[in-house]
Amino acid sequence: KVSGSLDVRSGITIDLNGSTIICPSSAVFSIGVTHEAKNIVIKNGNIVGLNGIDIWSKASNITISDCNIYASSGIVMSKGITIFGADKVTISDCRIGLIGECRYGIYISNGTEEGSNASSINENISISNIFIISSMAGISFSGTFADRNINISDYIIEGYGDKTGK
Repeated sequence: KVSGSLDVRSGITIDLNGSTIICPSSAVFSIGVTHEAKNIVIKNGNIVGLNGIDIWSKASNITISDCNIYASSGIVMSKGITIFGADKVTISDCRIGLIGECRYGIYISNGTEEGSNASSINENISISNIFIISSMAGISFSGTFADRNINISDYIIEGYGDKTGK
């Protein structure tokens, strides 16, 4: 059991081997893949917190597999997985939002390049064999520039609407 967020740099495999990362409600993310990080694997675990996994601009060759991503007790998860302008991201065999409330299962948005206002698009994103329960959107796309080569297959997305009754 890890308590707190992890900031991940290039060339790392995080095999949680069934373990859980629990991030306090005040943290920005549970696992953060830094700007321009490459060749990262995150697999086989539970990721719990306000935000699950954030992948920042220009990161590439990122694999997330066989993970459960959900809110910790008493908080609403904002986003399970967020991708901000990355390339070659594979997400497979994951379950998002099965415990507690999750607003956005997977949130894909253009990123900004570190140290500038230049935008970076998402390219070559593969999402397969996932199960998402969310209150706002299972998979959401945002940004001013068109992303390229986004493939989504073998998925189940369930929504339950706004729990506030609005």
